[in-house]
Amino acid sequence: MCVGISSDLLYPPGEARALAALLPNGRYAELDSPFGHDAFLVDVGALDALVRPFLVESGFLADTDSLAA
Repeated sequence: MCVGISSDLLYPPGEARALAALLPNGRYAELDSPFGHDAFLVDVGALDALVRPFLVESGFLADTDSLAA
């Protein structure tokens, strides 16, 4: 799974989207945040909401596990 951040100027969302398209079973999600490249450090709850379903579906995380403790 590749996650792009809407305001990321260092790694624009289009690059993450293109990478996801190249990966077998690749998936792309976008975090809408004003915090740029640091959004994954600030918007942990929003990132968790994007990534958790993928991890559960892939079997890497039990449905009851918590990423954002």
